[in-house]
Amino acid sequence: MARVGAGGPPPRRGARLADRLALALATFGIAVLTLRAAVLSARYDPGLSPAWRRAMDGANAALRLVGAGDGFSSSSPARTPGSRRRLLPGVRRAPGDALGRANDLSDAQWSSFRRNAPALVLVALCAVPAVALARRALGPARMPAFHAVYAAAFAFALHGDRAVFPAAMALAHFALCRAVAGVPRLGALATWASALACLVAARALAERWTPPFGVFGAALASFPGVLPRWWVHFNLVVLRMISFGVDLHRRRAGLEHARERRAPEPEKGAAVEKGTDDESVSKTKTTEPEPERASGSNEGRSAPPTHHTHRGAPPGSSAHYASLVHAPTREVEYSLSEYVAYVFSPPLYVAGPISSFNAFASQLRRPTPVSSRAALRYAFRKLGLVWLLLEVWTRTQYANAFAKARAWRWEVPAEERFGTLEVCAIAVATMNFMWLKFAVIWRFFRLWAMASGQECPENMLRCVNNSPSVLEFWKSWHHSFNRWLVRYVYVPLGGSGRKRVAVPLTFAFVGAWHDALDSRLIWWAAIFAVAAAPESALAALAARGAGRRTARYEIARAVAGGVNTCVLIVGNMVGYVVGAEGARELGATMLGDFFGGGGEGGGRGSALGAAAGVAVTFVAFAHFGFVQREREKEKAEAEARGGEGGKGGGRSPPRGTDTGE
Repeated sequence: MARVGAGGPPPRRGARLADRLALALATFGIAVLTLRAAVLSARYDPGLSPAWRRAMDGANAALRLVGAGDGFSSSSPARTPGSRRRLLPGVRRAPGDALGRANDLSDAQWSSFRRNAPALVLVALCAVPAVALARRALGPARMPAFHAVYAAAFAFALHGDRAVFPAAMALAHFALCRAVAGVPRLGALATWASALACLVAARALAERWTPPFGVFGAALASFPGVLPRWWVHFNLVVLRMISFGVDLHRRRAGLEHARERRAPEPEKGAAVEKGTDDESVSKTKTTEPEPERASGSNEGRSAPPTHHTHRGAPPGSSAHYASLVHAPTREVEYSLSEYVAYVFSPPLYVAGPISSFNAFASQLRRPTPVSSRAALRYAFRKLGLVWLLLEVWTRTQYANAFAKARAWRWEVPAEERFGTLEVCAIAVATMNFMWLKFAVIWRFFRLWAMASGQECPENMLRCVNNSPSVLEFWKSWHHSFNRWLVRYVYVPLGGSGRKRVAVPLTFAFVGAWHDALDSRLIWWAAIFAVAAAPESALAALAARGAGRRTARYEIARAVAGGVNTCVLIVGNMVGYVVGAEGARELGATMLGDFFGGGGEGGGRGSALGAAAGVAVTFVAFAHFGFVQREREKEKAEAEARGGEGGKGGGRSPPRGTDTGE
């Protein structure tokens, strides 16, 4: 929310006592919620071992010391897991499990990825060296054609004979874009209309379409593909179709080169933030420069290559990727082979991350280098450790299964009913599960892309618990999608100059893009559109008084950040897990606990204590998050000043800004 600029307070000298206290309270609070969810989950593990029973007894005893435990005991027959309890759907026990626990596989997306992970790893291990060998054998000029064949083969392997449908719509869109790109007003509008028409047709009719192969149909139908439901992934294809059409339109109209020359610089002394690049556009004037025909534009022709640099930005950095988005290399021809390679790119097709056409095509002939050491470090630290944590999480936290089954509605003994603490623990644990799940999926495919020479934005820049701002949360959660939205939706709608219009329409597009027919996502979009408006207003007010920061100001800011965290949890639970009706049930459960209808020890006192504890946790996390961001800005400003002194006034963007957590 609050942003500290050049006139802000002096740099912080070490961690103050209040900052340490906030971190301690946040850590303690999240530990209590996690243990509470673990104890609750253990009751629904149908084969809990004696060792795990003792461990859960110990955890519950520790929770009772802080008023967060209950009467759970392995020696109590009424509390024996499985006794008078339903089995949670999706919680499965595998023989010989390393932890000896049932695994929560109630999330269809995670279950599918986990089931197909061995095959995906094998394909990636074979594809990466094959691409490298092809690059050496064929040379840069033939690589787009190779990648097009590679992408088409991958699409057929995934969808079998039904791959003809996304291919046909993508090719029709390509033909339209080539015909109208560059035409004032019509080019971008036709691109959007074509792509959205394909998306609507796929969602409404795809399940009823039959491949029209005549006598060859039976032979092709014998191989339905690994994922025959191609329309599940088509929304990502639509984003790439839009990106190609708009980038081609801007290239023909000369807007890309004009934007590159007139790109706005941060004001002197202004804070440099994580994940700038495209986001910085939304914080500056968004009026387009006058169209001019770029003399260097060679759309449809070959030209001398342009080196992949942006004011000295190293290959693989966030600034380097952004330079390719706004100013693609002269080798890019917007050809059919580049388009097919982009739309059906194997590393990016299934789940992303989302890359713009300009950046992708610029790296087809001359890939972004990545060392084996850097790739292995990313695979171990960013992917492997998070994946290991997720495997432990789904064996000890059945929060997603609880939410999917709406277990708080089940008829259980009074002492086992869900109360305020249980509802909060499940909600927080579910959000952490979602973060871990998406982090593993997105980082796996990004690693595959990086190893193939394709740099693309990192998603999940920050932990989900470190998100005191609604708008900042989406910039760091699905970061690559946020960049896409800023470039192709937010800025064309007016950007920061028309924020009251651009922000709600952008959230509306996101909800419709996920699934326009799902009422949960309509509620999701409405919640965040409504929450974004007061946050922007408060941020503007806070920025005016940033130089007069006081303890009262920091407390108010932390409370506002804690409220934002609650909004994020509620909004995502509504949009992706339980829907509006489930949220109402959770609210009713908490109110019932408050008025004495909750679980063991329930009542107004315990409900108030649980609510206060969770509120303090969120506020403490928000305070620490704001302090962390201030330190990051101060460090980035110091690096920028150092770059000015060493390079004659040229700013040097902070390195590694796209990989922080």
